Amino acid sequence: MGHEHLQQVVSGFHLVADEFDDPAVRGFVKSAKRLVELAELCYGQRVLDVGTGTGNAAIVAAQAVGPEGWVAGVEIAKHMREKALQRIAAAGLRNVEVQAGDAASLPFANDCFALILCASAISTLTDIPAALREWRRVLKPGGRVAFSSLGEGNDRLSYDLLGKYGIPLPPEMPLQRVDTRQKCARFLQETGFEEKDTHIEQLGYDLRTAGSSWAMIWNTGARIPLQ
Repeated sequence: MGHEHLQQVVSGFHLVADEFDDPAVRGFVKSAKRLVELAELCYGQRVLDVGTGTGNAAIVAAQAVGPEGWVAGVEIAKHMREKALQRIAAAGLRNVEVQAGDAASLPFANDCFALILCASAISTLTDIPAALREWRRVLKPGGRVAFSSLGEGNDRLSYDLLGKYGIPLPPEMPLQRVDTRQKCARFLQETGFEEKDTHIEQLGYDLRTAGSSWAMIWNTGARIPLQ
């Protein structure tokens, strides 16, 4: 079941890669930038961005750590990686790379990074505890993890509509695993992390038309159950 879910995720993000910068998805861009701000990166740091997507967090992080720092982005979906590389080249950045990789099986040695970012991708992971344990492995002693996810209730309307039209859904959708402070804290505690700070913010992002609501579903991971 885990492998089947992984293939669904990869296939889904292949489909939405070209449209992931659609205006309806701007909330993910804004939240990635905000995550990097809250993580308080330092000049010269080595940073890993897991589930880098089209590079939203990786690009901002590379600018923050400067030419003496380094950012490695890991993304399992090929089309997403290609889009990220295009954006990195357009930004003229030379201190960031993007490569293929699974969040729970990273292609890095132990104790490589001072900070790991995961912007809005943690809910897509097949096995969140396994991924967090892998992140601990590649973190330097005293290193930190910073991840973000949509909050409770953000996906309820989409899921209710999918159910209404007969699309079978599991008892718990992926986002619902990490949509509260308590759930996130439990994952961290179970994998040996110490929770330092939690921020819950409204980024002023709303969808005022049926068209923009549909674009949000069709151009993000919410498309996966439909597909």
